[in-house]
Amino acid sequence: MLNRILTALDDHALAFNQDEGKYSFISANVHELTGYDSAAFDDDIDLWRRIIDARDIEQVAAINDIPAPDQHINLTYRITTAEGKTKWVNEKRSLFTDEHTGNTILLSIVKDVQREDDAKYNREESITGYSILFDHNPSPMWIYDVTTLRILKINNAAAKTYGYTEEEFLTMTIRDIRPRADHETFNNFINKLGISEAKFQGFSSSGVWKHVTKSGEILYVEINGDSIKHKNYDCRIIVATNITERMHYQEQMKLREQFLSSLIDSQTNFLIRIDMKGQYTFVNKQFTKTFGYEDSDLIGKHFSITTIPEETRLCEEAFYHCITNKDKITKLLHKKPDKWGNLHDTEWELIAITDEKGNVTGVQGIGQDVTERIKASKAILDQNERLQNIASLSSHELRRPVANMLGLINIIDRDNFYNPENKEIIEQLLFVGNEIDTVIHQIVETTFSDKGRI
Repeated sequence: MLNRILTALDDHALAFNQDEGKYSFISANVHELTGYDSAAFDDDIDLWRRIIDARDIEQVAAINDIPAPDQHINLTYRITTAEGKTKWVNEKRSLFTDEHTGNTILLSIVKDVQREDDAKYNREESITGYSILFDHNPSPMWIYDVTTLRILKINNAAAKTYGYTEEEFLTMTIRDIRPRADHETFNNFINKLGISEAKFQGFSSSGVWKHVTKSGEILYVEINGDSIKHKNYDCRIIVATNITERMHYQEQMKLREQFLSSLIDSQTNFLIRIDMKGQYTFVNKQFTKTFGYEDSDLIGKHFSITTIPEETRLCEEAFYHCITNKDKITKLLHKKPDKWGNLHDTEWELIAITDEKGNVTGVQGIGQDVTERIKASKAILDQNERLQNIASLSSHELRRPVANMLGLINIIDRDNFYNPENKEIIEQLLFVGNEIDTVIHQIVETTFSDKGRI
């Protein structure tokens, strides 16, 4: 009786006797669904498991194979036919006891989902009047069943963008177009919103996701969707705006900004920007490192907080000269105090910042700490002054007594050393020698003074 009932069904039925480990019934029309005849399943009881699509095998295996008595399990998944074609099927499993033999029978009633859809809904009422907007939309669009996530309809842009044919798309779920590494994130998102249980209704903007094309290219897409009834299923219609170029541009801009920031922060010069109110809008790391400030100490504060009171007017004049002479460089040399109270001599080149209309919006300054350079310059000036003093002593103070000494030596009576006049000449030579010694001491003292050494 059961076999006659199952044979009369338009669906495909398989009854597996678990006690005997073999099929007790297989519909003859199973060949229409799978491409295999019933004898192939009789000969290989594992054949049905092997024709389940690899993308769904984990999902099917995760569901308890044995339903509780008087209950059933409902599964929707893909199979691969003997001809290599992918089909969506719905399987309803139930368990009962054969009243004649007492054996436990696992009954599977399998429907060809696609054939059922096409037979019942030749016209897609859900998008009647919107087919032009859907089919010819420049952005990829698709409709998917929220329960199984399988794609039921796509537009031309989807096929063109992703590289799959319409037939290939209709064998896929919306999970399949995502990189495997993102599946967990995607599953959590679907579960959180309750989409697969049709709990979430209405419009949603799901943000930016990564999708993968048939060729393996990664696309960045912005997803917007809404609830829709299609082929009597609870569905969502999706618009996937391809923003890959924009994301790549933003990534390039981000990398460029990071490079510029790194370049700016690696400079030994100072870089600052000041708005039209005279407030800091940017300071580089070299500036904060040298003067001991944090960014938060300066940004939004007037530049006068890093000047000494007696030079505030000097800095203000330089600022106003800069913004009123936007095409010229304004030079400024002034002292800046650091956070610890030390003064630094700084040298600056200021130039006006303008917007696209040429209006001045602020001032940018490039500066450097010239404290050591100024100290070195002052030391050189001091040294030059000492050298001039030495030259003066040598040319004037020393030349006179040397000339006197040479004159006295010339008048000494060398033939008669005991000439009384020689005694007076010798006394004069001693006097002149003391003068020379005094000048030499002055030269030594000037050369090795406490102010510095030559």
